[in-house]
Amino acid sequence: ICDPYKSSKCVEKNSFVDCDVEKSFCPTIDKPGVLHLNMTFPEIQIPSEEDTYYCMTFDLPSDQDYHILANEPIVDNMEVFHHAFVFACEEENPIELSQPTPCSAEIKASCRSIVGLWAVIYPGVCFGEDAGFRFGKSGFKRVRLEASMRR
Repeated sequence: ICDPYKSSKCVEKNSFVDCDVEKSFCPTIDKPGVLHLNMTFPEIQIPSEEDTYYCMTFDLPSDQDYHILANEPIVDNMEVFHHAFVFACEEENPIELSQPTPCSAEIKASCRSIVGLWAVIYPGVCFGEDAGFRFGKSGFKRVRLEASMRR
């Protein structure tokens, strides 16, 4: 895939890519009763450096046990968004980041288990009905979204 995806130099090269967002890549998440959580960064100014990593944490519902069945990106600017990881936080009181923050070793230390990922050529992860990562009452309670932005 040519990058930046929608740039004039890449439009023709990327004509083979089907980005029909109405099609779900994971039928399991479309079933009745499946809880959908949207974790997105607010709009931020991207620094002038070529690659910048931002982290933000999100609290997960903890009223009962749940399982992560899939993750799928919500991308509004393919020009700068390059890839992302979702890390589960193992510690009881991991660092809380309510706004996108440049990632550091200290921030990364408390949340290390990869439970989701996305890249330009990778649509997300579908674990299916009988697999996934537990979160909630007796599982992970917070995740860290780490996104790579490129100029």
